[in-house]
Amino acid sequence: MYLAKKKKEIDIKDPATWSADKITQQVKYEIVKYRPSREKYIVYPLRLIDDSERKFSNNYYYKKLYNGEIVNRKCLIFSVSIDKVFCFCCKLFSNSNPNPNPNTPNT
Repeated sequence: MYLAKKKKEIDIKDPATWSADKITQQVKYEIVKYRPSREKYIVYPLRLIDDSERKFSNNYYYKKLYNGEIVNRKCLIFSVSIDKVFCFCCKLFSNSNPNPNPNTPNT
């Protein structure tokens, strides 16, 4: 599903298109309402990082705790368009302020 805004399109399934300057509260509502689902059969591309080939894996969606419990990291969402993973809440609700704590002085 695409939502038009400022002559640019926002794909509610792709977090790479959710820039703070073009997302309204209504768009955020629609994104939360239709929460992006994880594609089950993605072939993640290999990338060269620090002279080694790496790629994202579905295994990163889960974390094994010290007690053996496996926790689903539901907040993680993958952008196929730019081959990157994002925290759903961070991407959608953070502002572009590099210093989010107003009590911390800029250095």
